[in-house]
Amino acid sequence: MALDVRRLRMLSQLKASGTMAAAARAMNYSPASISQQLAQLERDVGSTLFVTAGRSVRLTPAGTALATRADEIIEALDAAEREVRRLGSAPVGRLRLAIFQSAALAVLRQVYGRLRRDFGGIRLDVAHLEPRVALEELSRHAVDIAVLEEYPGSPLPKPRSVTTRLLTLDPLYLASPAAEHGSAQPDPRARWALEPEGTAARRWAEATCRTAGFEPDVQFESHDLMLHRAAVRAGLAHSFLPGLAVGGSGDDAGIRLDRLPGDPARSIIVAYSNSAVDDPVVSTVAEVLQDSFADNSRSPGALGSVGP
Repeated sequence: MALDVRRLRMLSQLKASGTMAAAARAMNYSPASISQQLAQLERDVGSTLFVTAGRSVRLTPAGTALATRADEIIEALDAAEREVRRLGSAPVGRLRLAIFQSAALAVLRQVYGRLRRDFGGIRLDVAHLEPRVALEELSRHAVDIAVLEEYPGSPLPKPRSVTTRLLTLDPLYLASPAAEHGSAQPDPRARWALEPEGTAARRWAEATCRTAGFEPDVQFESHDLMLHRAAVRAGLAHSFLPGLAVGGSGDDAGIRLDRLPGDPARSIIVAYSNSAVDDPVVSTVAEVLQDSFADNSRSPGALGSVGP
């Protein structure tokens, strides 16, 4: 009996993820579906492939052996697909993109518009993931391409299996309520909207405040930069906002934006597997992303007014 490649992919993902739930998330299935398909794979091969241990899953020796072979089969199939793509007259294929919020809001309209106009054979599925999670998913082949951010002094720990390139430098602003007419320096008396502790953005923000001589009083803590922006606009907090989160629009109604000493910027990068460097679909999407970020930097009002 021929083994189902989809089930082999599930077993490979289970080995990489360690839990049924994580494998299901990575492959966009329900845990029940993954479990049913792997149970059928066990029946197909006539052997127990995994055992549960609490919330985690441990592969049996037979499962480990089959998963190792599955990795080889999947890599061979993916290589064959890339070779066929290279021989085609136009790139055709389906990719899963991981991207964080402010980048998605800034460029996805341009990306999809360009793909529809010039590359109708490419389907791009999007997952909203924070950079560290996106990098993990990329390493597990759960996504094909990822847009990531790096704050000054905090490069992401990128595995050797991943290729990256810079898309743009996104300037970082001190954001304060426009009605305050305050200083261009961080205000030690202000309350702040910052990203959660442990993130590169939070470490950079705290270091910036400490350089100015104080610890920030954090009232709003969220990955959501739109919440930060709304808190500043409402006069409830100060924040540090990147240009993509405010349309790069300088002073706007409701928010005052000031450049910081040294003109810091976060790096926006695209990442994909080394094995996909010559994949025309991956290369095309990476180029479209690059062009879209370039267009965004030339169009300061891309997100519209920051005012009420």
